[in-house]
Amino acid sequence: MDDVERFLSALDKTLRGRMHLVNIWDSCEENLLTPKLLRAFLKQAADLWKSRRGTTVIDPCMALAKTGERRNVRGKFAFLRIATISMGSSTAGHGTWSRIDRWDSFYRFHLAVSLKSTPIPGVPILSNPPHPRSKMSIQRDLNRVIARPDWIAENATLGLPVHLPANCWVADTPIVEADEDMHCANLNRDERGLKYDLNDHLVAYEFDFASAVAAANTEIARPTFADGGNDRFRVKDISGEGRMLALNQWGSTVHLGKLAVEAGPDRMHGASERVTCGLPIAVLSGLRILYLGRVTEPRGNTVHDDNQAFVRVLLRKRSRASIKRNILSYLV
Repeated sequence: MDDVERFLSALDKTLRGRMHLVNIWDSCEENLLTPKLLRAFLKQAADLWKSRRGTTVIDPCMALAKTGERRNVRGKFAFLRIATISMGSSTAGHGTWSRIDRWDSFYRFHLAVSLKSTPIPGVPILSNPPHPRSKMSIQRDLNRVIARPDWIAENATLGLPVHLPANCWVADTPIVEADEDMHCANLNRDERGLKYDLNDHLVAYEFDFASAVAAANTEIARPTFADGGNDRFRVKDISGEGRMLALNQWGSTVHLGKLAVEAGPDRMHGASERVTCGLPIAVLSGLRILYLGRVTEPRGNTVHDDNQAFVRVLLRKRSRASIKRNILSYLV
């Protein structure tokens, strides 16, 4: 236990580590994992962090991430998707699930090789600086391509890491559709709490939730700290909307636009979120792919929405010392 306590103290020394620390305790408080499972996770993370010190320095946050990727003796992920849902709670009210990715992930990993260089009806490479074509023009070409039965690359799968997907984050909150480049990508990025960079081109995948449930089998879960959430992930949403989603075994994103104007922790509800195993694109029915345009507004670079501001939101006036004590007490 001493090693675990030192590991928690190491997490507490950086802002990113403090985010993990709060999400670990909130996962406990939400009853998303057992003390036994958390002990196993933190012991492995602490051992990995300790074993690499003095030779190759490993950041405690990296040790946490690498532990989350570990498999058990049967080859299954030991800690991903540990808060498995009951299959009676497959949707929070919408029959369509969705996911947002960068356009280059679609182009590199999901689009068939034969269509990348075909002038008609090929899809353009979109880059930074901005591509001169309009959002509507790109969507027209995209629609022509995905109408073809041969558009999907072999073994194309939604999820992260994109080249070998292990975890796929989905929502049942509808995609925000808008005509203008400067609004559509920003609005969806903000609502889903995604830390995409300025000038990233975004694409949304919409599909029938029943086909996703069938593809994932029982590997659908409410997200915990162990699922590798992005820089603006939080386990517990204390808003009315967040509590309702939690009752239906959904997580809730942080709305980055609300964070940027310093809304309180109970007033920055975004979209629903769950994690599944990687979803093979070819089996998803009712599939629509929407080009959302280009991110034109940065997030996370002001005193209102940087890492320090987000840590304050996560803490909700609790002390970091009490968070660490709570985690250690939970493990006993």
